[in-house]
Amino acid sequence: MGRQYSEASEWYLAATHPLFFSDAVQSSSPDQAAKCYRKAALCYLERKEFASATNVIRKCTTNEAANVYVQFLCALQQGKLHTLTSNHFFLF
Repeated sequence: MGRQYSEASEWYLAATHPLFFSDAVQSSSPDQAAKCYRKAALCYLERKEFASATNVIRKCTTNEAANVYVQFLCALQQGKLHTLTSNHFFLF
């Protein structure tokens, strides 16, 4: 099962290359790239490669809720909730 996540993360990262974005979808390319980065980060989390997951999710240029959620998962798995800014989370 780990091999599948490894291959999947590589494919998701490859899909973020500008070569795969045509002129027709150029305006939505940051959203598409962010989606691929999130999926790659989730694959790394499944393999317990937390540093890799964190590095990948930081490449997202948009501040969507889904991106912030994956950042939260990365921090949670590493025990680094204190590193998240208060702009994103209100932890009581």
